[in-house]
Amino acid sequence: MKFLQKPAVLSCLPVAHKKIVVANRMKSMREVLRKINKDFRDFEFSNGGTCTSLEQHDDHRETSSRLPEEPIIGRNKEKQEIINLLSAGTSNDETVIVSIHGLGGIGKSTLAQLIYNDAQFKEYDHRIWVYVSRDFSLKKIGSSIISLIPIEGGQQNRDTLEAINQCLDNLLSGKKVLIVLDDLWEEKDTELRKLRSMLQVGKKGTTIDVIVTTRKEDIARQVSTCPPYKLQPLNDYTCWEIIKRYSRFEDQHYQERLEKIGLDIAKKCAGVALAAQALGYMLQSKDLFGWTEINNSDIWNESSEDNGGVLPSLKLSYERMQPQLRICFSYCAIFPKGHNISQDDLIHQWIALGFIKPSKGKEYIRQLLGMSFLQVSKLPKTSGDRMERYTMHDLVHDLATVIMGDELIVSNVASKNNKAHSQKYCRYASVTKYDNTTRLSNVLPSKVRALHFSDSGKLDLSCGAFSFAKCLHILDFSGCSGILLPPSIGQLKQLKYLTAPRMQNEVLPEFITELSKLQYLNLNGSSHISALPESMGKLWCLKYLDLSGCSGISKLPGSFGDLKCMMHLDMSGCSGIRELPASLGNLTNLQHLDLSECSGVKEIPESLCGLMHLQYLNMSKCRVKELPEAIGSLVNLQYLNMSKCRVKELPEAIGSLVNLQYLNMSQCGVRELPESFKRLRNLLHLDLIWHRIEKGDLHGLTALQYLDMSYSGYLEGYLEELSVTMRNLTNLKVLKLRYCLIERSTYLNFIGTLTNLEHLDLSWNRFEYLPESIGNLKRLHTLNLENCRMLKSLPKSISCATGLKSVLLDGCPHKLMDQASSLLHHSLTLPLFKVRADDVSAHSNLHVLEGENVGELHIVSLENVRLLEEAQRLKLLTKHNLLTLKLVWTLHADRHLEDKDLLGQLVPPKSLKDLSLEGYSSPSFCGWLMAISQHLPNLTCIELNKLPTCNNLPPLGQLPYLESLILYDIPNVTKIERSICGGKGAFPRLVDITVSRMDGLEEWNTTCPGEDGVEEFMFPMLDVLEVSKCPKLRLKPCPPKCREFKISESDQVISSLEEVETSSHRCNSTPTTTRLFIINSNHHSLKLFHHFPALQELELSHCRNLKSLPKGMQQLSSLQSLKLDFCDRISALPQWLSDISSLKKLVIIYCNRIKSLPARIQLLNNLNELVINNQELQQWCESEENKAKLAHINIVAS
Repeated sequence: MKFLQKPAVLSCLPVAHKKIVVANRMKSMREVLRKINKDFRDFEFSNGGTCTSLEQHDDHRETSSRLPEEPIIGRNKEKQEIINLLSAGTSNDETVIVSIHGLGGIGKSTLAQLIYNDAQFKEYDHRIWVYVSRDFSLKKIGSSIISLIPIEGGQQNRDTLEAINQCLDNLLSGKKVLIVLDDLWEEKDTELRKLRSMLQVGKKGTTIDVIVTTRKEDIARQVSTCPPYKLQPLNDYTCWEIIKRYSRFEDQHYQERLEKIGLDIAKKCAGVALAAQALGYMLQSKDLFGWTEINNSDIWNESSEDNGGVLPSLKLSYERMQPQLRICFSYCAIFPKGHNISQDDLIHQWIALGFIKPSKGKEYIRQLLGMSFLQVSKLPKTSGDRMERYTMHDLVHDLATVIMGDELIVSNVASKNNKAHSQKYCRYASVTKYDNTTRLSNVLPSKVRALHFSDSGKLDLSCGAFSFAKCLHILDFSGCSGILLPPSIGQLKQLKYLTAPRMQNEVLPEFITELSKLQYLNLNGSSHISALPESMGKLWCLKYLDLSGCSGISKLPGSFGDLKCMMHLDMSGCSGIRELPASLGNLTNLQHLDLSECSGVKEIPESLCGLMHLQYLNMSKCRVKELPEAIGSLVNLQYLNMSKCRVKELPEAIGSLVNLQYLNMSQCGVRELPESFKRLRNLLHLDLIWHRIEKGDLHGLTALQYLDMSYSGYLEGYLEELSVTMRNLTNLKVLKLRYCLIERSTYLNFIGTLTNLEHLDLSWNRFEYLPESIGNLKRLHTLNLENCRMLKSLPKSISCATGLKSVLLDGCPHKLMDQASSLLHHSLTLPLFKVRADDVSAHSNLHVLEGENVGELHIVSLENVRLLEEAQRLKLLTKHNLLTLKLVWTLHADRHLEDKDLLGQLVPPKSLKDLSLEGYSSPSFCGWLMAISQHLPNLTCIELNKLPTCNNLPPLGQLPYLESLILYDIPNVTKIERSICGGKGAFPRLVDITVSRMDGLEEWNTTCPGEDGVEEFMFPMLDVLEVSKCPKLRLKPCPPKCREFKISESDQVISSLEEVETSSHRCNSTPTTTRLFIINSNHHSLKLFHHFPALQELELSHCRNLKSLPKGMQQLSSLQSLKLDFCDRISALPQWLSDISSLKKLVIIYCNRIKSLPARIQLLNNLNELVINNQELQQWCESEENKAKLAHINIVAS
């Protein structure tokens, strides 16, 4: 109470004293009122100033390369004009740069998306999307391009601009590449000239098309190699069409009156699609009065300049939000432009800051998506990533930034001009390019509540780095490539959210457990961590824990069960954990548990079944053999994935999971469904792929919408039972019965009752007829009957299935195709088209295709073409959309024309990527095929199949982009010689070769003259080589260089390699083969391993004459995986096997004479998996004296 004595000091000045006291009180009140007004009243941030110290940084907007699911309204004309500009510049080898400029939000990026996803560019070698932003950096752009191109040989040097340019030259040379540089702001002519220079490769056979988007015409002119393209605003009618879609106009009352108002609103969108989308969503919930109110709003009288460059339409949408939603939206400004925002991350950050209750998170996300203030990211997810991600449009991000005002700073530590520390009201901060040396307290205010690091490489922070930030609630290191957590984090007593993926600490530090308020902890991908602290249970408030990819953790601490608030636990990819503790059952609030790819886990503890709130359980790829009987206690479970587990039997209690909606049992061992299975009445999705059910039905699953029973090979009796129960599944939308070996057509009679069916897959089955009732399926749009070789006819009623868009008939009998042409329009069966002769007109039906310009065509029965003029009129050469073409003649059928003459008239367009010829019976090829590199320079794949009289191969080596070559059943070809190269520098891109059933093939010369006249390998880039059923073939002088080599039923290939020493010819070059498969060999021994010293994986299958492992294997010092399959005569494994210390996996199946393992098997310290199916060998492994030897090995009984 000492402050009460202060007036005495000023007692001689009572009036002054009174004024000072009042002034101080008013000052305090203003501070309190400001805070209340700022944080809680209605979150009106729009009166704040613009964001100071805001410095943008590079962040690649990969997601922008993908289109939204809804088709884009308008811009088709503009798209074609840009494509024409790109095409016009590809006559030489120079890089073509087309710049698109126009107002912000007008649709430049969307137009670039349309082009990026066009069919012709999808066939390019690489498509690359780089988000450039204001912070221009040539090194960053170059590194981004390099990072998006698959590179062999590890990380490339990107330290200097010179190194980046050299790397780009090497990677892009000889390739077809589309590059989009989105949102370019750099105006310096010198920098733009360097950018153009970086993109100029200019080597023969190189095509580089570049699209640049920018708001400024001057930039567009400087960077473009052709006149820049100015994108005009959308017209009012197009904006109205967008508003109609987003407002669900068709469901509105008073449509005639609303249309007039809506057109008026559309005029106020200024031609900006984003504004139309946001307004449309807002109007969705409005009545006639609401539409009128929006149209008459005073905000339309404000200019965007008055609002910090924010469009009035977007500001109006913001102001109509609920107060809580406003603060959640504005917080998103903390993420960099173009950032991919994880749904869980965003919601938990809102929660950590006290903005929302947990139950509101997904609802707010949904509303922001509806307004287009968030957009779903279409970035391909990495393996195991199931999280939804979102992005913000630049204009929306600008709006959020203006609203946040001086409450947010974005501090670039690399820049010396940082005013962050002086910002008194800053509560949220993003630090970019942190250099590990600058004191964070110098650039951040002490009251910061949320702190993000991004674009900062690996961080190794000083011990006291965070000691100043006592108010911190959120600490996010997700934008760093790695982080070594400093001890000062333990002082952040208010911290509720910590994400530190790729953490570099060897153990999770003990100080983490001092964070008593921590609710969210994400350690994804922290494979360095070997242990969690024993005091982990002290994190009593922890609700979300992500340990995915923490493969070094071998067990959970004993206190783990004390985390009673835990709701979400992700342990996917924790392959080091062998046993789940019973204490997991103490996590009574757990709703989400992901154990996928915990390959060491063999058992689910009974206690887990006490988790009454559990909704999601994923244990795919675990080695669990049975489910506990008590699993029925999980009455709230909605998602259960047990795919690729080893469960043989389902407990009766499974039927108690009455709320289950998703069940994946693919590739499990379950053969019988329990009686209780029919009680799963809420199940929507059931996956039974590769799952042979012999007993049990699906009778009660009346809500089911998706059912996949493909590759199951069901027994006759069960199919009959199944056909009865299927009739009750009337809500099915997708049914897949691919390769189920269905023979009796009566088993399909149930199909007509499934009137909601949209997709039906019956491919690779043996039935002869489809039921007439298929005509009842009015909603069916896709019917897959591929390779139903016994199918005799289609029911006439199929023409009543009016929703059909595609009927796939590849591999079906020709009579069926003929009948289909009389029942269905030919466009429904495309890409398949059967040529039929018309005896009356003496023509074929080939003319039907004259008006088609599709991306794929399979033309069969070409022997029925009567006149060459028919093929000429087809004008295949002009069908520029055509990318895949298969031409098929029927073997031994009568011809009206010579195959060579007909093929000569079927010249494909230069755009063609895939070409297949089958049944071609002329001994030689036509002119365009013998000069194929001139006519089809873009070809990437060619297949020559069943050519009975052909005796030579065309010169395919000069096709610059050819990647895959298949030669199948060409009996008259005896040699693969240098003539196939067509000259020097042959096969520059060929990576995959299959040579099969070449009965007459005797010799393959694997080398040819190089550019300098020196012999070199014929296929310099070869990755995979498969040789099968070529009994006479010998390779000389040595095996081709490839990563994977498969030899099947081709013993002379093995013999030819055994006879050649590696020191001869060019066989002493660096070995590249890491995978070798020898299948169906009659050799008594194998002496070819001297050619494969780098081998990592070896499979010997059906080598029935082998009595022991080949001694040459001892040289394989890098071998990691060995599989022995059906090697019946091998009776024991040699003792020297224990000397191959690199071995990690050993598979012994159907080798019944092997009854024990080598005595020194325990010396194989790296061996962690043993797969066996021999009972005697299994008993040997389980004996007491051998268990100790195999303690470090995971034994799998196949």
